[in-house]
Amino acid sequence: MTTALLALGVAVTCAAIVFLLGRVRSLKRSARGLNEEVVAHLRALLAVSPEGLWRVDPRGITLEVSASMAEMLGYRPEEIVGRHFQEFTSPESLEVAGTAFARALKGETTQFEATALRRDGGGVRVMVTTHPILDKSGHFVEGFGIVRDITVRHRVETERYNALSLLEAALESTADGLLVVDREGRIVRFNERFARMWGIPPEVLQSRDDQRALESVLAQLDEPEQFLSKVRKLYATPEAESFDTLRFRDGRVFERYSLPQKLDGEVVGRVWSFRDVTDREQALADQRLATEREATIARNLDAALFTFSLDPNGRILRYEYVSRGAEALYGIPARDLDQDPNFWMRRVHPDDVKNIALPALQQLRKLQPASIEIRYETSKGIWRWHRSRLTPRLESDGLVYVDGFETDVTDRISLEEQFRHAQKMEAVGQLAGGVAHDFNNILTAVIGYADLLLSRMSKNDPSRPAVEEIHKGGERAASLTRQLLAFSRRAATQPRIVDLNAAIRNLEPMVRRLVDERIRFELNLSETIRRVRIDPTQLEQVIVNLAVNARDAMPEGGVISIQTDCMELAAAQAQSSFGIDPGSYVRLRVRDTGGGIGPEVMQHIFEPFFTTKAPGRGTGLGLATVYGIVRQHGGCVRVDSELGHGTEFEILLPEVAAPEQAAGLEQAAAPEPRVADFPGGTETVLLVEDDPALLLMARESLSELGYRVLAVSSASEALRVLDRETARIGILVTDVVMPGMGGRELGERVKGTFPDLPILFVSGYTRDPVLTQSPERTGIQFLEKPYTALALARKVREILDSSRGKSARGASHVAG
Repeated sequence: MTTALLALGVAVTCAAIVFLLGRVRSLKRSARGLNEEVVAHLRALLAVSPEGLWRVDPRGITLEVSASMAEMLGYRPEEIVGRHFQEFTSPESLEVAGTAFARALKGETTQFEATALRRDGGGVRVMVTTHPILDKSGHFVEGFGIVRDITVRHRVETERYNALSLLEAALESTADGLLVVDREGRIVRFNERFARMWGIPPEVLQSRDDQRALESVLAQLDEPEQFLSKVRKLYATPEAESFDTLRFRDGRVFERYSLPQKLDGEVVGRVWSFRDVTDREQALADQRLATEREATIARNLDAALFTFSLDPNGRILRYEYVSRGAEALYGIPARDLDQDPNFWMRRVHPDDVKNIALPALQQLRKLQPASIEIRYETSKGIWRWHRSRLTPRLESDGLVYVDGFETDVTDRISLEEQFRHAQKMEAVGQLAGGVAHDFNNILTAVIGYADLLLSRMSKNDPSRPAVEEIHKGGERAASLTRQLLAFSRRAATQPRIVDLNAAIRNLEPMVRRLVDERIRFELNLSETIRRVRIDPTQLEQVIVNLAVNARDAMPEGGVISIQTDCMELAAAQAQSSFGIDPGSYVRLRVRDTGGGIGPEVMQHIFEPFFTTKAPGRGTGLGLATVYGIVRQHGGCVRVDSELGHGTEFEILLPEVAAPEQAAGLEQAAAPEPRVADFPGGTETVLLVEDDPALLLMARESLSELGYRVLAVSSASEALRVLDRETARIGILVTDVVMPGMGGRELGERVKGTFPDLPILFVSGYTRDPVLTQSPERTGIQFLEKPYTALALARKVREILDSSRGKSARGASHVAG
């Protein structure tokens, strides 16, 4: 009530002031000045007016102010009189106040807002209305201003403006599209984001045509009827809030949120908010797909993926995640690891726990990654090699979490061990072959000279038995060198297509004679196996050596079983388990029921001269020979043995397609011819040998048979002799391994110049695979050291006769 009366009083006062000012304007200034009555009334109003009243002269100097005006600024009236009104105007308001005063000087009434300065330095927002007082000539005499304090109103308006500006900025800066409608669904307001998101034509939005806007929206949606149904439901329940997802025909996805708009508790409309979540939905879909793929990979991966946490002491606290692949790798359900985090550690080999696993856990506790290989015992009690790659991370709970990837690397380690073993065997083979080469030269001289002596002795010569023993000793030593060469895969071979079953049956009587009568001999031969390509003599060595080895493993008797069957090897199995090429193989297994072989012995079982037998019971070359022969023919040999449970040797040889008729071992060897079957000749033989003893022995042997022998010790000498004696030389006999130019190179040079000259290569050890193959396949003639004088004479005669029997001497006759 008081506020209303005060407002009424102010209005009456202002009206009175305006009336009096109008009176003043209507009066003309007399010579004595203004009408004293009017001035008196103005002064009375100045004294009682709640509004600020201010009188100034044409210079802007204050003539008089009301008490309320002075109080508004914190002054007494007399402190303002005589001072320019600009002294009480804030700097930012000087321009507008000056403009208004200039207009007043022109007789115009103005109204403006400004900030007046208080005595305390503060500001008062005021509304000023100026009224000019003019003389009868229309000249400005003084100005009268009504000053109203609008500080409160200005603050409210400023706050409202700021709030509206903030709201407008928020409305336009948000990533969401916003739409405001009234209770009937008519468009009230929207932001630019809404217009861009929905692509509604601007003219439709500006016209507020709700129906056309809705048609544009529905045309874009996958399920327009569902959208429309939700809108109708919300308008039917004004108080309801809503959230759902909209899917567009072009693949976009919007989230839609709606809530009622209220004023004084009454619903006046509805606010719709739309957010484009297409990228987020796509990212979530991609993430779900990636997660599903990772889960599929984890399920199908032949490995274990896991995460475990560590306690402060570096022990496994618990398993946070274990993939399904862990069940196959560990041989236990994944839940066993969840329930017992130390289960894994108990399955690790004790030595590996101490030396590898525990140090690795301490390393992980220090946030250092680790990669380890340990032996793990499966649920079946089998030790397997596992490799783990472990990556630690520190989480916000202060615990160290370890992400791990573990695989079974038993096959890889087995392959590496096979490779190391193969390298070792290759190195030993190279050594054995080199020894055999030098030894063969010596044996050739021993046997050859023994032959010469025997050929010159009568049967009753008292020295003959001694020479015969020398010859026998040389032959026994030659047998050892042949085994060394077989091991080193440098022996000359004559592979043939062989029926393995027939070969075993042919050998059965001899094998039965070799074994003790307390040993039972069993055959289990598959009739479906195909043929193999192998030197029959070397196959005999393999079978006999394995049978003898089995016999020696059962001094108290037992069973030796020989089995054959077929085996198909896929690529992975062939390389990882056998170290050979994939394909079809014939398998030979020789098993005994002896005491078995320990792991320490197993590592050296195929090494030459390694034996566990008593001195004088074996040379240590039997199994080494088996290994070399099988490998030379493209196969492999494996041993399966356990102490107390016997031993099985498994041999795989590549099968070959062959006619029904194939050789057994009865065709492997021909009877030794007599000397009379190989007469000498009168041809000229060019003999090349770097070993002086062999050169002399071979020259004497051939000379005694009637041949003219030109003996030289190097390939270069041989070439010089050929230049001189080309027409008379009938055959070139040359050693293969010689200093400088070797025999093979010499043969190639001779063939280039003298293509019809037959050549015989001689060696006890060669790395040239062509020379060690049969002459039927290569056309090359070869004589293996150590040889007898008879063998040399026979081979020379055979080649010369073959060469003479041909109409053209274009083919090369060289032993292989």
